[in-house]
Amino acid sequence: MPRTSDPTAKIKLLAAAETEFVRHGLAGAKVQEITQRAGLPKGAFYLHFASKDDAFRQLVDEFAHRAAGKTRLLLEAGARAGIYRSDLDLEVTCAFIAGAYDRMAARSCANCKSPTCRRSCGMCESCSCAESPAQR
Repeated sequence: MPRTSDPTAKIKLLAAAETEFVRHGLAGAKVQEITQRAGLPKGAFYLHFASKDDAFRQLVDEFAHRAAGKTRLLLEAGARAGIYRSDLDLEVTCAFIAGAYDRMAARSCANCKSPTCRRSCGMCESCSCAESPAQR
């Protein structure tokens, strides 16, 4: 009888990956540790992600998506409360704020001293850029 796939596997893997990336940085995190933390076999990781970098990018994309949504809600509430102008262009303002996150990530990457740093996308592989500031 064929086994059914776990419908929550990707969520479990992303949660475990986030914990491992926070603890060890992108370079130090291991797929084996991610899958153990998620309670799934190592092969499950590669069913959902092409690589460890792919999982990291998906986490960053999800964070950016959530942050944009929350930013929009806060801006809308602020406009309704009279804190912001009622004619505030929410799309432009959200894009501006998102650009600040991009610049912050690029600045973090630009400060990297690792010779293996690629710096092309802001999400470096095998260098200290992916580590949290506390780990540097």
